[in-house]
Amino acid sequence: MTDPEVLFIIPIRYLLPSFLEIPEKFALASEILKAPPSSSPMPTLSISFLSAASFPLSLPPVVAKGFGWPKVGLGIEGINSRFVQWLLNNFSENSENHASGSLFDEKRVAESRRIRGWALLDFYDEPGSALTPLLVECNYHGRQKGEEGW
Repeated sequence: MTDPEVLFIIPIRYLLPSFLEIPEKFALASEILKAPPSSSPMPTLSISFLSAASFPLSLPPVVAKGFGWPKVGLGIEGINSRFVQWLLNNFSENSENHASGSLFDEKRVAESRRIRGWALLDFYDEPGSALTPLLVECNYHGRQKGEEGW
């Protein structure tokens, strides 16, 4: 049974014909996790599938972890490492929005878009066990009084 007071957003695109579509898959899967503006009439629960697969060009380990040496242009960066970068960038953007000089700016905190939802993914301990602590941090980052438990 669904709660009539909650809007569910679930974009599904699991089948990737090739590993070359990892950037597009990542863009779709990550953007859905940004909470709608606070003026939304009801709470939104986004469920994002960061995993994908197809045989033979985009197996789950290739999609999640990538392959080769993407930093030097030889290979493809996987969804998990892209997601870690995306989370860190969002945290730093929100930190800049929350600080106005040395005073806490409550209006900017209220207007910032936080990361909310469920992220379903493969190989959660890659890259280097950085992803899990960042996802846990999303529960506390930018939380306002009265939003505990949601």
